[in-house]
Amino acid sequence: MLGKYISKECGIKLGMAYLIEGIVGLVLVAFIAIFGCFRIIGAGEIGIVTRLGEVNRVAESGLMVKIPLIEQVTKMDTRIQKRETKAGAATSDLQDVEGTIALNYSINKEVALKLYKEVGVNFEQNIIGPVVSESFKAGTAKYTAEGLIVNRAEAKESILNVIKERLAPYGITVVDLNIVNLEFSKAFNDAIEAQAVAQKEVEKAKQELEKTKIEAEKKIKEAEAEAEAQRLQQSTLTDLMVKKMLIEKWSGQVPQYVSDGNWLFQVVGQ
Repeated sequence: MLGKYISKECGIKLGMAYLIEGIVGLVLVAFIAIFGCFRIIGAGEIGIVTRLGEVNRVAESGLMVKIPLIEQVTKMDTRIQKRETKAGAATSDLQDVEGTIALNYSINKEVALKLYKEVGVNFEQNIIGPVVSESFKAGTAKYTAEGLIVNRAEAKESILNVIKERLAPYGITVVDLNIVNLEFSKAFNDAIEAQAVAQKEVEKAKQELEKTKIEAEKKIKEAEAEAEAQRLQQSTLTDLMVKKMLIEKWSGQVPQYVSDGNWLFQVVGQ
């Protein structure tokens, strides 16, 4: 009798435990379901809502409601973002060049749904990267290596316009582009360095030649000035000036002479 009572009591306790576990499980499921209905879309983001794998709608920033387990939300950033792409190309004179292109862009939220449908969330790798690389190659091919260095700003604008045109249909707005770095082959860099050294030598030779020319002209002018001074002195040397110069050199003594009847002699030392 006692064994039956204990068995019955154990069965009741076991049933209560199962009931409590079931209630707790239901509460947890309800809790997950309730909170699974809500998602928060941050500022500068949009949410792409898919229902059983099919794209359904776009959710704006803020609190949104979705169907638990049936609907999923993928966030996409609509703020200005930066992507750097390394690309290789060749100039019109067949010089290899590598560049790092920094692209600032944003997603147009009005067509974000189309972008997600056609490309997905990996649009940077699938669209932006290839477009930037191809545009860099096309823009670089218009210039020689030296021309690309000299006309870097012009080349940048050309590449930027092509990228804008090609990304616009996807709802990607290009804000700006910068060519962060341009690297040429070692042979080209050595040639540029040699050219720079030769140019410096030419400039130095020109400066020395100009200095020699100036010094020669200076000596010629000095000689001409001296000759002119002598000419002027000679032209103004009148009889009166000669007499004046003789008087200035005269010691003040009158020469004395003696005669022997036939010859006249000057007395020296008087």
